[in-house]
Amino acid sequence: MSAPVLNDRQFGILIAYVIPGFIVVHGLSYHWPVIANWLGPGQQPTVGGFLYVTLASVACGLVVSTARWLVVDTLLHFTGIQKARWSLAALREQLPAFEMFVLYTYRYYQFHANCVVALPMWCALRILHEQAIQIRWLAALVITEFVLLVGARDTLQKYYCRTNEILCEPAKSIVIRPR
Repeated sequence: MSAPVLNDRQFGILIAYVIPGFIVVHGLSYHWPVIANWLGPGQQPTVGGFLYVTLASVACGLVVSTARWLVVDTLLHFTGIQKARWSLAALREQLPAFEMFVLYTYRYYQFHANCVVALPMWCALRILHEQAIQIRWLAALVITEFVLLVGARDTLQKYYCRTNEILCEPAKSIVIRPR
């Protein structure tokens, strides 16, 4: 039996950081010929080019993720999603379940929300390079942004609800003693 190409952790990193980062790297290729050469459709792919694109995508993905934390997370919390309040003591006991929620919920949130940041960055980089974008593509971008933002809100809310169930301390009972 052959080993899977990607395991769950690798897939999570791919969708959370590499794909949104690659969107930005593609936008940067309009400005830097060396990046365009890495992505060049008319050239033979090389191991070095693949490595450079992958590393640049991860780096850009981390920058995008920081911008996501600053903008999208703040916006979603402003819309009513409550920040999680977890007990670190409960984390020790529930670590496998917590990791499962990160892999199967939070990484999808990161993908949705990071793409909410990466796509406008790509669009801005393309426009700055004086490549006009047709109105239909801008309309598609706005619709895609809306869908991704709704998806991000839903997955973040599910992530918080699920992790709160396993990581929040139960409410302490108040014991009233007679005098």
